[in-house]
Amino acid sequence: MKGAYWLNEKVYLATDIDGFYASSKFLNGADFDFEGSVLDASLRAGLLLTDYLETYFNVRFIGGTAKGTSENSGSPDGFTDNRLATINFSIGFQLK
Repeated sequence: MKGAYWLNEKVYLATDIDGFYASSKFLNGADFDFEGSVLDASLRAGLLLTDYLETYFNVRFIGGTAKGTSENSGSPDGFTDNRLATINFSIGFQLK
């Protein structure tokens, strides 16, 4: 999902959200089941300074999960359960 909402002629809010969920041994070509997800979500507030220059503040979340059983997991029983969550705050300029 991607979209932008202009509050006036110079200020906007924008979002960009991508993700997926997967659960099947068919997808990874192996002989074990897994379950996993990935999410990349961004929220941006921007200000148009000139016709060709804008500045923005951005908050981005990138995270995911992975769970399953495999002989290659490195754990004694073969089970693995992983989670990742990161947040990034950035300020920048963009030339158009």
